[in-house]
Amino acid sequence: MRGEAHSRAMKSLSEVSRYVKVHGYFADEIPTILDAIKKWKNEGRRVYGSPQEKCGDDVPKQKNCWECEPFEQVYA
Repeated sequence: MRGEAHSRAMKSLSEVSRYVKVHGYFADEIPTILDAIKKWKNEGRRVYGSPQEKCGDDVPKQKNCWECEPFEQVYA
């Protein structure tokens, strides 16, 4: 994880993907794939790309000004 090859790979993530989320931790046992994915979704750090709800990220709600708000509130 601290080697040169890992460092180069991490720096090239934006060239080979549109979304990257990472999570690393120490454990006494290898987790099940489902436990690892749950931990990644809940505790991972998004490094690159737009937030993805399916990956556990908080996705801000889009606001379309005049379509969502009464006309008087937008142009008051």
